[in-house]
Amino acid sequence: MRRGTAFALLLLLAPPALAQQGEALPPPVPRQSVAPEPSLGERAGAAADRAARATARTARRTANETRPALERAGRWTGRRLEGAGEWTARQGRRLSGDGQQ
Repeated sequence: MRRGTAFALLLLLAPPALAQQGEALPPPVPRQSVAPEPSLGERAGAAADRAARATARTARRTANETRPALERAGRWTGRRLEGAGEWTARQGRRLSGDGQQ
């Protein structure tokens, strides 16, 4: 029984005694400095920059999508104007009598 009691007492007292004899703990790791939160002006400026970039992308995309339609409309209008000019010339010849023999 004495041995059991002595052994139990040794188990209870040994860890703190052994811990005190070990090497010192390393110094604590310094905390990472957290970047300061941006000010209201900086946040507003960043939001304006994002909005401007989005607007520019949308404008480019719209221009790229409408360019072919505008080209087709221009060709169609050109053909109609050319046809109207030819019709006007024919009417002028018919009325003046230049086209008849």
